[in-house]
Amino acid sequence: VSAAVGTLLSRALTQQARAEQRERESRLLQHLGTRLLAGEAPERVLESFAAAVAALFPVVRCEITLEPEGRVAATAGSEPSSGSTVEEFPMAVRGQAVGSIRVLVSPDHGSLAPEERQLIQTFAGQMALALEGKRLADVAKDAQVDAERSSLQAALFSSVTSAHPSLRSRPASPASRTPMQPSAQ
Repeated sequence: VSAAVGTLLSRALTQQARAEQRERESRLLQHLGTRLLAGEAPERVLESFAAAVAALFPVVRCEITLEPEGRVAATAGSEPSSGSTVEEFPMAVRGQAVGSIRVLVSPDHGSLAPEERQLIQTFAGQMALALEGKRLADVAKDAQVDAERSSLQAALFSSVTSAHPSLRSRPASPASRTPMQPSAQ
């Protein structure tokens, strides 16, 4: 009886630990996505994300690169030792590359377990969506600023031309007048 109770308790504790780990991972991803969409500098958010990946998984180093230039935007962890396994996870939205997450797994661990790979791939997809959302929000904000600028320019032009009738456009020559216009003579 005590062996059965011990086995059940062990399974329950393992499942609880797994559930707590998933909850931490979900909160982390939601928190980072929210920070990115709230306007925080992407480099700072990606640094936090890389540090979290390095802390959550058996990796020596995590590097995040951004496309199209392929520059390393964030790194966390230590310099890899020889024998580290390199695994790369693309960050893409609608088939378009946004960047990638590159992890170097410690030689002691060998390689990532399939569920760890799947989770990092899910993180990569979610971060790609958050980066794309941030990019689209920036494009929308720029378009709004351009529209406001154009509206102000039009209002300014209108007020200047109404205040100074001499600035209104006139035909350049008699030939440009339509036949319905009376001649100035």
